Amino acid sequence: FNESAYRNDLNQGTKDAADAKTLDRCIKALNGLNSLELIEEFLTSETGFKNIRMSADSLELLEEYETFKKLSGTVDLWDFNKDFSDYTPEYKNLLREVHTIYWSKEETKIIENTSSLLDKINKLKASMAIRLKNEWELTFHKLQSKGLYSIEPKEISLRSLKNLSLNMLLWVDENTYKDLAINQYIKSDNMNDQWASLCSLYIKSKHTYQDLINDFYDRNKHEEISLDRWFSLQAIKYPHGDERFVQKINSLKEHKSFNIENPNRGMSLIGSFCFANIYGFHSNDGSGYDFWAQNVMEIDRLKPQIASSLMKRAMDWKRLNKKYRVMFEKSLHKIESTQNLSINCREMLKVILFE
Repeated sequence: FNESAYRNDLNQGTKDAADAKTLDRCIKALNGLNSLELIEEFLTSETGFKNIRMSADSLELLEEYETFKKLSGTVDLWDFNKDFSDYTPEYKNLLREVHTIYWSKEETKIIENTSSLLDKINKLKASMAIRLKNEWELTFHKLQSKGLYSIEPKEISLRSLKNLSLNMLLWVDENTYKDLAINQYIKSDNMNDQWASLCSLYIKSKHTYQDLINDFYDRNKHEEISLDRWFSLQAIKYPHGDERFVQKINSLKEHKSFNIENPNRGMSLIGSFCFANIYGFHSNDGSGYDFWAQNVMEIDRLKPQIASSLMKRAMDWKRLNKKYRVMFEKSLHKIESTQNLSINCREMLKVILFE
């Protein structure tokens, strides 16, 4: 049990409570909606203006709208009690579990191939896609929207099924079906369809689709949540053996819209790569581990809590086969030799290196 990290999280709760109270006030003012997409739909439907800020301003909700965008995703209202003075007992228990580590016999087995499970999942998905190709194609075309964008539950479910069908068709054959996704991205009148088509095209493809990536940025560069998505998407792309892939991810830290001091922005790129990009993180040359260690040390100087959370990526390093274990251990010792490492990270490191 890492009591030091647990106490730090409890102290952070006191600081976050004020933000949670403010966020709750904004949600109540914005018709009780807690999704940016739904809020923007509400604002435009109430005023008829396409410009979101103009809509919010005309309803005297501009401050609440801007504050919601800033705070959304930084705190979870469900974690706090009714008057937002402290975490709930349930969440405190959850935090205690987060900072408690258990090992079973199964969890100590060596992972011989770090990507073997994902390979099998992808193979199964491709097989399902090919076997049901006609059904996916029929479903995709049948569910094309014929009216205005709607946020009714039924319409949301139908859009979800349509976008799943598109994704599966791209697993059948990208060259055959990529025009469907590109066309949907270009003509889409809503973020859900636009984002689904871009993700389906981009993540597993060997192509960069840089024109679409740039277009998404240009359309959404003033929307913080969309920018977090934009960085995250590039972080989880399959490397396909690109030896410079980690270097490319690292170069995104120099982007004008990236700010490592912003926890959401930092983790959208760094956290997404380390936790969600199995192929990239376990790169053959160890560059994924080096990227992780370097960012742990950099973030630790700014946000020790975020850094200690990022360090959890190393909890299973001893289960890796010898080649990867040796590379990972070098990265761990780089962190260990860092001067002025925070208590948060020092405590996590003790747990990670514990024999």
